[in-house]
Amino acid sequence: MSAQNLTLLTDLYELTMMQGYFETQENQTVIFDVFFRENPNKGGYSIMAGVDQVIDYIKNLNFSYEDVDYLRGLGLFSEDFLHYLSGFHFSGDIYAIPEGSVIFPREPLIKVVAPIMEAQLVETAILTIINHQCLIATKASRVVYAAQGDGIMEFGLRRAQGPDAGLYGARAAVIGGCVGTSNVLAGEMFDVPVMGTHAHSWIMTFKDEYTAFKEYARLYPDACTLLVDTYDTLKSGVPNAIRVFKELREAGIKPKSYGIRLDSGDLAYLSKKARKMLDDAGFPDAVIAASNDLDEYLIHDLKMQGAAITSWGVGTNLITSKDCPSFGGVYKLAAIQNAEGQFIPKIKISENTEKITNPGNKTIYRIYDKETHMLRADLICFADEVYDPEEDLLLFDPNATWKKTLLKGGTYTMKELLQPIFIHGGCKYESPSVKEIAAFCKEEKATLWDETKRLIFFQQIRNVRVFLFFDAGLQIPCIVGKAFPRIEAQDLQLRLAFEQRHQRPDPRRESVLRQYGDARRAQQEKGCLPAPVCEQAVWRDSLRVDHPARPLPDDFLLCCFHSVFLSPSQLNSRGVKKYAPALCKKSRMDCPSKRTVRNAYPAAHSSGAAVPSCAAQNTPARHSAPMAARSFSCQSHIVARAVRSCG
Repeated sequence: MSAQNLTLLTDLYELTMMQGYFETQENQTVIFDVFFRENPNKGGYSIMAGVDQVIDYIKNLNFSYEDVDYLRGLGLFSEDFLHYLSGFHFSGDIYAIPEGSVIFPREPLIKVVAPIMEAQLVETAILTIINHQCLIATKASRVVYAAQGDGIMEFGLRRAQGPDAGLYGARAAVIGGCVGTSNVLAGEMFDVPVMGTHAHSWIMTFKDEYTAFKEYARLYPDACTLLVDTYDTLKSGVPNAIRVFKELREAGIKPKSYGIRLDSGDLAYLSKKARKMLDDAGFPDAVIAASNDLDEYLIHDLKMQGAAITSWGVGTNLITSKDCPSFGGVYKLAAIQNAEGQFIPKIKISENTEKITNPGNKTIYRIYDKETHMLRADLICFADEVYDPEEDLLLFDPNATWKKTLLKGGTYTMKELLQPIFIHGGCKYESPSVKEIAAFCKEEKATLWDETKRLIFFQQIRNVRVFLFFDAGLQIPCIVGKAFPRIEAQDLQLRLAFEQRHQRPDPRRESVLRQYGDARRAQQEKGCLPAPVCEQAVWRDSLRVDHPARPLPDDFLLCCFHSVFLSPSQLNSRGVKKYAPALCKKSRMDCPSKRTVRNAYPAAHSSGAAVPSCAAQNTPARHSAPMAARSFSCQSHIVARAVRSCG
């Protein structure tokens, strides 16, 4: 990064505002905070990364003659202002949370204390550096967690959004926990391990697969990992790899690392079959590596399926954070210094409550349990506040103030997170090596509770009222109420909506019902379908969706509902295995038989995993019996409503 002048890596409005400050007011000292509002991927934490590149950027911040000439050519800036830029250097203070630290929403990651023109200029560059590396480091940490101790190799350079994204993404990935990268330049710049095997083209250029394997083993006997899926994994690739391994053993060569790599097919099935073949041939220590569009969710599923894989190459989904491509960090004014040298808090008010800022000159204290050394909380407070760990400390959630925790004096320790990086323009911080940062990050994550580290940080929704309409003619449940988002299904027989938290009718309920009624009457006119029967149900129990592929919104349970028709025989034979009631404890439909579906509730989800169970169905086969259920029939684990078909 230092090889490139990044001074003009900014948005134009930063420069036009600078000129406005230059012309209209004193260059007041201000405080800006860098923070983010939400963890990526609905996780429970994030990882700090990119501080070293921010340091490098600030150190080299100056306007060259070429920069000034270019700005002059835009016709927007006065000569006096351009003259000021010619001698520009950063003279303020910067505080930051060290790289590798676990971080949480709404906490200042970086605090800039500087004259307003200087503080304004550095906004864009700091954000682009921090947003990118924090995002990739967090994604890498999630992938590493899913692998349960297996090594994760970063293989994403060719799919990254350009050279810089590939280079610094690899750096962030190693900080997040990857054991190495395929990026050779990253290996040179950051002194991190570089790793790799070979491509399918290597095998295809030889007369046969065996020859390709034999030549590769001859060249790299100490790191002999063979790609076995070019032609036929189990009938050709693995047998040929075993043949080569036997020849190495007979020649007295003992590789430091050897094994096979799978890059296609059913990785769980193939790895287990390959593992047995390798073990039977006398190679129980041979590594089975895998690649092929992996991410934390797929790795998690493969581990649950017993895949015999101990090394994972993760590329596109990691280096791009494909399912969450932005971090969302912002740069907001927090205080302005007055003539007496005091910082006057400044706050941004918004109709969106999540955009209201925390004012003032702040710092962060991380609180640990004194006995277990586990992280208890992060305390955001004014920079001049003093706390004594020997005194009781009452903590509360700023977004849910009724959630309070009293820490008894002497049971906790405190550590200030924001460290001085620049003071009066001079750098006071020496950045550790990437390996040291990665080791520190591992220690930091060890202080997190398991509930925080899981792939989906559960959001619970209580007292959800659902307006349920059962269309007896079509045997389709129709759910009507407050939508998030407002889902207008093309099939008007099904309408999704929820009322969140409060047990009161949605003000739009009647309007929605009218819309449904109008649509239904139109159908009746065309098909002479019977009118739906109305039923209202209140589900008071906590609702959770525990599969990571379907994260919950912050405030609403948004589920995809579909109709599944089961005959009585199907319900009895495979209902227990395929469906787990997951929504209501008791659901009564006003059907002709007035019957009740009982016990439609699963075992407790305390562990985050649904236990399949079947509702007792004491109803005549000729009637439709709605059953709230979770579908285990597909990998996406869509929350479904299973409706038993009429006789």
